[in-house]
Amino acid sequence: ITKFLLNLIRLKLPEGLQREIVFSSSSGFLLKISGVLLGLTISILTGKFFGAAQLGQLNLHLTLINFLTIIAGLGINEYLVYTISSQKVLINSIFNITFLKNTYSLYLLSSLIVFLFLFILRDLINSIFEPNLILIYTISLGVFFQLLLNANVYFLKGNKRIPAFIFLKSIAANIVFLILIFIAKFIYSAGFTFLLENLWAGFLMSALISFLFLKDFLTSKSNFIEVKYNALLSESKFIYLSEILEYSNNWLPLILAGMILTPIELGVYSLGFKITVVIITVVLTSVTIIMPVVSGLNALKDKTAIISSISNAVKIALFLTVIINAGIAIFGGAIFTFLGNDFSSQLYILPLLLVSKFFDAWLQPLYMSLPMLKRQKQLFFIYLVKAVSVLISSLTLIHFFGLPGAALASFLPSLISSVLILHHFHKTDGYLIKDLLGFRINLK
Repeated sequence: ITKFLLNLIRLKLPEGLQREIVFSSSSGFLLKISGVLLGLTISILTGKFFGAAQLGQLNLHLTLINFLTIIAGLGINEYLVYTISSQKVLINSIFNITFLKNTYSLYLLSSLIVFLFLFILRDLINSIFEPNLILIYTISLGVFFQLLLNANVYFLKGNKRIPAFIFLKSIAANIVFLILIFIAKFIYSAGFTFLLENLWAGFLMSALISFLFLKDFLTSKSNFIEVKYNALLSESKFIYLSEILEYSNNWLPLILAGMILTPIELGVYSLGFKITVVIITVVLTSVTIIMPVVSGLNALKDKTAIISSISNAVKIALFLTVIINAGIAIFGGAIFTFLGNDFSSQLYILPLLLVSKFFDAWLQPLYMSLPMLKRQKQLFFIYLVKAVSVLISSLTLIHFFGLPGAALASFLPSLISSVLILHHFHKTDGYLIKDLLGFRINLK
């Protein structure tokens, strides 16, 4: 698939570089798709075994854990992705293990701050999300173990050891979640409460597996890259804030739905939300190959090649978005029907969610390219405008229209951000709307 996409965006790369991109992109594709399918399986089983209200609680906890993990991560991992893909010096060097230990210290401190914040405000938080119960310690432990996992993942990625680990990391947590679901259903009388109280175990398993791949670095004699944290945190601030805003734009409607909708409505909405997230995930992983390419072309200041690569990637994204939308429209309804009347009676939200996700999926290559072109401030501004519009749109539509409003809450913000990013590329690079169309595939 990756080789086919490289041919579509008409990139002529050295054989060694193409082989490296194909291998790493294929591993990334495997990671994302396996994670999405397992995550969707967990949602389906939870809805089938425990009902719509419990599914809503589960997805709300997972969303809060992921959101707080990004905030507590301080932008270190996001900046390393940019550094790794843009500096040739990393080819023959590795990050010092001291860097990883220092990262652990920072993450332990930030995790404690998250826990104290949640503990102090626990009564307020539970009153906001009532009748959904928010388990503070489950979220805090989940954040801590996921931070450790992320630190190890990006350290390994910086040292070119990720391929062997990427698949294990992708499935470990979800397999533990599946085991917990079956234990909760068939062994423990407490059932769903047991599942919710032990969600952190999935993130712990992934973190433990990641530590198995670090032992070689304790005795390594490679050239080390020393990282100064003050400079790193300073340079990563826009990438960090953009990451927080991006996650807010994608998942804030679900968090706000947890505050306003009934438990059953929240469960139905969260399932539809998870199903349509497949579009973004598949498109994003399919065009991820352009990120290191655009960064390298930017270093060479080859503007024509940059625009050509991005333009063709956007066309590929459009093609994939249409195909996946059609597939979800067919099979998504079958999933809703399988889960019973609580879900099947609300099937109308699925096409509304598909419409809301369309522009985000189509223009993913444009959003992904901005950091590689060193335009972090522009990306931050676009995400900020979108985040404000998501907040206003979600609160207004969910309050007045309930479940249908939640399904449409992301549509207007997506449209606004699409106009902004297209305007930016048109103004800066002469990128025209017609460049998004005229898609031709040379099957040869």
